[in-house]
Amino acid sequence: MEYDPRFSVFSAVCVAEFLGLSGLKDGSVPKPQAGGRIIYLPPCIQSLGALRGTKAPMHQQDWYGKYPHSAKPGYWEVILPIPDSNRKNQSQQDQVVPPGFGRTPVLVDALLLSVYKLATGEDLLDNDWVRCPEQTSDGHRFFLAFDDGLLCVGSYWYGDGPFGEVWASAARWICA
Repeated sequence: MEYDPRFSVFSAVCVAEFLGLSGLKDGSVPKPQAGGRIIYLPPCIQSLGALRGTKAPMHQQDWYGKYPHSAKPGYWEVILPIPDSNRKNQSQQDQVVPPGFGRTPVLVDALLLSVYKLATGEDLLDNDWVRCPEQTSDGHRFFLAFDDGLLCVGSYWYGDGPFGEVWASAARWICA
């Protein structure tokens, strides 16, 4: 999971190209802080189902519409994974979020993982998982991981345990 600065900025036009969207134009594209990545969340992608409806390499799952998690459209800076955030439970992972950042919405993590995979052919998490802050109605946290080359969005990560292969991410919204 070594940071590669060549893939640190995914502008609106870049995201549109990889996901097969049209009508997006670049304005002023922010620069990331050290270790961060910039990703543009288009206004037309406001749910996991909408992301799945693009060229994003995601498993077809029929429950995406049940949890309409969204995020503010625009540019996000994401640190994925947060260094040394594995082997920690959820509350311990919350404590390693850098100042000025919060936990990353599942939609933004899914977008970044998908676009990164399309751009590089690689899994940004190197076969590990990221735990997201959102929960299902029964209290299970969402997690993301690649399986057979496709992004799997799951909610079956029982407990809040300090597992070695489960990372955290942090993000901040920058601008529209």
